[in-house]
Amino acid sequence: MPGANIKILRNPELDMFNEHLVMMIDAGLPLPGGITRFSKDIRDPEFRRALDRLVKGLEQGETLSSAMLSEKRFFPGDYTALIRIGEQGGNLIDALSLAMEHERFEKNFYDKIKNSLFYPVLVFIMSCVNYFLIVRISYPVFLDIFRTQGKNPPWIANVCNIIFSGAEKYSLFLLSLLILVFFLCRTQSMRLLFHSLLLKLPFIKDVVVSAFLANFSKSLSILLQGKISLSESLKLLGGITKNRIIGQKMEKAASKADNGLELYEILSDIPQFPDFYMAAVKSGENSQTLPDSLDGLADIYKAETQYLARLFIQVLDIALILAAGVWVGILVVGMYSMYLKFFTVFGGMAAW
Repeated sequence: MPGANIKILRNPELDMFNEHLVMMIDAGLPLPGGITRFSKDIRDPEFRRALDRLVKGLEQGETLSSAMLSEKRFFPGDYTALIRIGEQGGNLIDALSLAMEHERFEKNFYDKIKNSLFYPVLVFIMSCVNYFLIVRISYPVFLDIFRTQGKNPPWIANVCNIIFSGAEKYSLFLLSLLILVFFLCRTQSMRLLFHSLLLKLPFIKDVVVSAFLANFSKSLSILLQGKISLSESLKLLGGITKNRIIGQKMEKAASKADNGLELYEILSDIPQFPDFYMAAVKSGENSQTLPDSLDGLADIYKAETQYLARLFIQVLDIALILAAGVWVGILVVGMYSMYLKFFTVFGGMAAW
């Protein structure tokens, strides 16, 4: 069954698919035929079959977003929500461009985080392996010598030995715990907890919120320009973010719109909308130029998102390198303190 397993594409082929869709729609070409021709050049066989099913859905009268909903393995929920917004607002090209920019940003952001993690994690693993091979073999010998002479080994060497001995002794338990955490993280309640945590972490919170504000502003502008009511627009906007905490708040906000409230009043209870944003929205409503105000806000928060993402990656790089350096330093000190004390206690070089 399509969509049974999650396999969201974050590769050049999805990017190429977006670009081809924009060109086909701009040229007024039928989507089924254009997608069929494009799918022949797709290397991923699963994605190619998904596009074939997408074409069949379009030929049966489904909208593009509806057909994509059946292929959640390949099209993220926020991506599909943006396509639906373009269809409802009568401006699919702008919505596709927004979806394309959003996917590119997320891919680049996650790729940079992975690159930042690679070297420190490699250093951590190699240092642990070296420490285990060298010290865990020689430590018991030195420990027996110190005890025979009534001496205590250095405290830092003891701490390192306790850490590695504990990890070795409880390795099966730790592995089971990691597997349990992995499966728990796939549950809805844990995802909500994780998404809530993201809105509290420094830097990450700012990136998530700024990206949401940029997408929200541009999407709402598209819908309002397409003469979609505010109530219906807000109902469509709940899916444009992966963060379910923000999504739930948007769903509650959409129910308020049915009472005839203005956008400023509806968003006032959502803390992710800052004072500057609210002031611009209120000004746009008062001057009856809300779509234009939202376009301006989208540009501002798009630039802010890119700046905050760069800043976060820089801070992450520095923090991880420092953490790796401190960890290696502790292991080196723990390793050589034992040898130095041995030579100090037993006469230095004379011990040779």
